[in-house]
Amino acid sequence: HRFCEVMPSLAVLDLSGCHISFHKGLYKKFYPASTGQQPSESVLTFHYISRLIEERKQMLKVLNFSETLIDDSALELLTGLQPDLRLVRLELNQCEQLSPRGLEALLHTQTDTLTQLHLTRAYRLTDTCLRQICHELPALRVLRMRECRALSDQGVRELAHLRALEVLDVSYCRDITGEGLLAGLVGQSQGPNCCLRELHIRALNHLSVHAIVELTKWLPELRLFDLGFHHQSMFEIAMQHIFHNLVRLTHLDLEHCDYVSDNGMTGIGMGPLVASDGNKNAYVPHVDTNERQDDTQDSPNVPVVEPIQPPPMRISIRSRAEQQIVEEAERKQRLMAFINTRPNATAAAKASVETDDHTTNGYSISRLRQLRILNLTRCNQLTDVSLLCDFRLPELQQLSLAQCQQISVEGIRALVRNCPSIEQLDLSECHSLNDRAVEQIAEHLRRLRTLSLRRCHQLTDFSLDYIACHARQLRMLDVRGCKHMCEDPAMRLVSLPLLTTILPGLHDENNVASAGFGITLMASSPSSSAAPRRPIPRPPAMPLLI
Repeated sequence: HRFCEVMPSLAVLDLSGCHISFHKGLYKKFYPASTGQQPSESVLTFHYISRLIEERKQMLKVLNFSETLIDDSALELLTGLQPDLRLVRLELNQCEQLSPRGLEALLHTQTDTLTQLHLTRAYRLTDTCLRQICHELPALRVLRMRECRALSDQGVRELAHLRALEVLDVSYCRDITGEGLLAGLVGQSQGPNCCLRELHIRALNHLSVHAIVELTKWLPELRLFDLGFHHQSMFEIAMQHIFHNLVRLTHLDLEHCDYVSDNGMTGIGMGPLVASDGNKNAYVPHVDTNERQDDTQDSPNVPVVEPIQPPPMRISIRSRAEQQIVEEAERKQRLMAFINTRPNATAAAKASVETDDHTTNGYSISRLRQLRILNLTRCNQLTDVSLLCDFRLPELQQLSLAQCQQISVEGIRALVRNCPSIEQLDLSECHSLNDRAVEQIAEHLRRLRTLSLRRCHQLTDFSLDYIACHARQLRMLDVRGCKHMCEDPAMRLVSLPLLTTILPGLHDENNVASAGFGITLMASSPSSSAAPRRPIPRPPAMPLLI
């Protein structure tokens, strides 16, 4: 009440997570013999909040009741404030008492002004309610419905009525398929959908590779594409079309995509599959090696890619895991042999720009020149080949390679030279990294501010010394679970003037967070009991010799 009194032009009211009492039976107890004009010092009730909204209804543009017990009666009370209450953004995330009845009543009064609607974890949101949203809110630009389990293709098809939609989040909606998304986003349009900028379709079990390919063709203006937790095979085809069609991407999230591989990242040997859009039954012409060598005699700098032949039928006594390890090693060996046959770095960079299809038979991630955020957490099939071959992203600022256990110092050496703008780097649980990799990171990434080396067991105190000598812009460091480091790494980092947060600890039982970009979660989760944050001591007046 005191805060609101000193803000006569209040436009945003955010009460997310507040313990608000919505039951009318408490009004007589806390407001005896009064009309409720004076606030109670004991409890925060919606009775007083509604009066405050009524007083400021001409100025209020944003309401946020996320993670509260707001119910249909409360929303129906807000409908009585129309037409003076004209909201621009409404957030009702994780409101378990909310049902379509109250939401439909409120949205019916905000048809002309509401442009942003956040309904994450609205478990009672149905296709009928989504249909009303799409028909009565034509100016809607942002619609977030993450983890709305009751939604299906029947409701998603109605998104075609939202002509101005720029942001859509339907992650974890298990019953939505690729056909429903295509019908809702590009079904009734005469051409490509050039309005949509952000698309979050994480963990959709029924999303096929063909649907992803079609989305990349019809949504050319995407800036953010979230495809995390996609477990279907032939995902390399989708990656190739992303690199080919979505060249304006600034944020790409491929977390825990099991079939993200070096072939998909580099495009090596992917030309025939890209031409067939992933059709397994497509005819692939046989290429004679002798004819290919005769054709390329006039251009010796163009490497010859051997056609990938299926392995001969043979009986193996290896287990499935052992066979997978052997196949990955053989695949990496073939790709490394291809890289070694390429021309020098300057000629390769020039050739990759001019004739990308001729050098790699596909499209590499280097086509995404505007990419700033890349999340490859738990893409276990990635190796150093992806970082050694055309991984040139000059604008990249945030990169997560957490749990990519085949990344070693060779890949890191190429990474830090081709991506000099990295500011946040997550290498948690990359067990193949050693002190030499940290030396390369500290010396070449001059803008580095956040570094996560959690549970990299080969690292020692030499890594801390390299960081102390070269990483002058570092603000945050996570070395939890590095068992070969000293117990108090802060004493070795006193020479870094900007370092404010360090997460030490020899033992770390908690797994790396996987609900989003690793570094961001690491910076916003102070509740970890394994390694409490310790303040960095001020540097002494005299130089400290280690």
